[in-house]
Amino acid sequence: MKRITILAIVIAIAASSCTRRVIDFTVISTKNVQMSMDKSKGKQVTIKDIKPFGINVTLKGAIDKALNTAGPGYDMLIDGVISYTQYWIFAAGYKVEGLAVNTLKFKAELGEEGYKEYMKLHTATVLTPAAPIQN
Repeated sequence: MKRITILAIVIAIAASSCTRRVIDFTVISTKNVQMSMDKSKGKQVTIKDIKPFGINVTLKGAIDKALNTAGPGYDMLIDGVISYTQYWIFAAGYKVEGLAVNTLKFKAELGEEGYKEYMKLHTATVLTPAAPIQN
């Protein structure tokens, strides 16, 4: 009877799952995007957001922590790498590395006309899906 109880507990743990929101994003890409920015003005950041049992660890929180580490006004990470680390069930979290950029300073350096020209050259085209077929 004891073996059946232990087996039932192991099966229950193995079959259990949960879903959680991972991240909200404005811009995201896994491709190499050419951005003509002066990267020397950015700050390289690396943070680890790892907590016991992974409780209250979110990707958004880890990215926010990385941007806050760079300083006030930094609002975008470029050339980044995000890793998920789990130490069995005892600790879990994210490691975020990237170049933090202050987009307001970038825009101010380009000036209004320079910024408009930059956006013309670097604006992505969003394709809208076709209207659904109605029967």
